[in-house]
Amino acid sequence: MDFAYNIILFLCTVLPIVWTYQLITKMKFDKVSILSIFILYLISLLPRGLFLPFLFIGFYIYSRRKRIPSSLAIFYTLYSVFWITLLSVAIEASFTFLFEDFTDRYTNWIHYSSFISAALMNFGVMRLFKIDFVLLNKKDKYIRKNIIKLSNQIMLFCIFILFLWIIVAETFAYSETYAIFGGVYFSLLTSMYFIFMGILSMKIKNYLMIVIEREKDQRYQELEKYTEDVEVMQKELAGFKHDMKNIWISFSEVIRSKDQDFIEKTFNEIKEKLEIQVAEVDKVSNDLAHMKETVTKGLLHQKHSLAREKNEYENRYKKRNQQYTYGDA
Repeated sequence: MDFAYNIILFLCTVLPIVWTYQLITKMKFDKVSILSIFILYLISLLPRGLFLPFLFIGFYIYSRRKRIPSSLAIFYTLYSVFWITLLSVAIEASFTFLFEDFTDRYTNWIHYSSFISAALMNFGVMRLFKIDFVLLNKKDKYIRKNIIKLSNQIMLFCIFILFLWIIVAETFAYSETYAIFGGVYFSLLTSMYFIFMGILSMKIKNYLMIVIEREKDQRYQELEKYTEDVEVMQKELAGFKHDMKNIWISFSEVIRSKDQDFIEKTFNEIKEKLEIQVAEVDKVSNDLAHMKETVTKGLLHQKHSLAREKNEYENRYKKRNQQYTYGDA
């Protein structure tokens, strides 16, 4: 009976966290990982109050096993484990504050369903803010410093607030003060969550703006290169025109000499030079004819580079996930 009860606890509390982790990482848990987390969960039930640390260790080890960088692994773990727990505590506290009589009769059910509600709430907020977690996989200095590091610091602060709530709950349990603190902490924790999601969304949008500016600079540099190439081609054509003019002037003087051998010799020399120059001019003319096509292809390449990069990261993580899944099977 106790084992079946623990299974229900696991399904109601840990699986919403697993689902959230898969949602932001685009990686699926294999059977071995699920079993390992379940064992850690059972172990965490023995010493009171170690539920979160054990889950954190389990998710962090799983992230590192997938070769996710340490700071990003901490972000994924903190976001999945602690945010869902924070939201569940906030939801449970709100029920305690608003429906005290109902809560007394269905305490366990409210506690377990709060994790499911928290995961669904987080899913809705992610869609509302349109946060793309795939971009966090990029090896970019701005992402590492201004998004992941800052997010980890905010979440660690929220963990501190959560443990303060646990201390308050243990100290003032079943008292009027507990209900008052429940309402205050519900507002505080919920506000922190939405502020965090707003900051994360804003930082990602700022990064996208930086990427757009980089793309614009790169396009300008390429356009400048194309302009320089056109100028070089124009000078080559002008030089050919000047050389042709000098050739005809020189050849006119040779014709006036009426020396047949000299005229033939000069003609052959001019012919060889003209063949070389005509070939060069033909190449320049061909390059100019295809310049519009080249520029268009360059601009289209830059326009779709970000989308292609995103797909590459998604495919890479899917492939990595399949590799580990088959390896574990």
